[in-house]
Amino acid sequence: MGSEPRGIIERLIAALSLKAQAQLAASLAIRPQSIISAVNRGEIPEAWLYRVAYLTGRSVEWLRTGKGPVWQANIIGEGAAPSYGNRGEQSAVLRHMLEVWEELDEEERVTVVRCAEILQVGDRDIREHLIAQLKLVEETVQRRRAKRGHRRH
Repeated sequence: MGSEPRGIIERLIAALSLKAQAQLAASLAIRPQSIISAVNRGEIPEAWLYRVAYLTGRSVEWLRTGKGPVWQANIIGEGAAPSYGNRGEQSAVLRHMLEVWEELDEEERVTVVRCAEILQVGDRDIREHLIAQLKLVEETVQRRRAKRGHRRH
């Protein structure tokens, strides 16, 4: 496969646990035709590789060539000293996020990506609004869980 465009697309699809190019397009927030055009041109945009690497923890080089380590070293290796913070805590959070990610269906994954992108590019009011809404949803979920738990006893 190597750096052949079809091989790259196959690795992007596999890294995201998808089955079709249309699903990949949705995950990348692009039109399916964009993937077809990129393959036909023989040039897969680097941004796609970096986005999938960011979302999945896969190595950009592996996504590009199919060679080398599959996972980014900073995600799987906890031995190296971090530039700041506690590496173990960061890795535990990232591992938890990846575990949760694996349990989501495609629509849920797209929603998570959309929320993350809004948090990245939205102005302060938008970010605060999204965070407040998510807190309300979380509180509702917790209340419903507690209510269901009381009914079972």
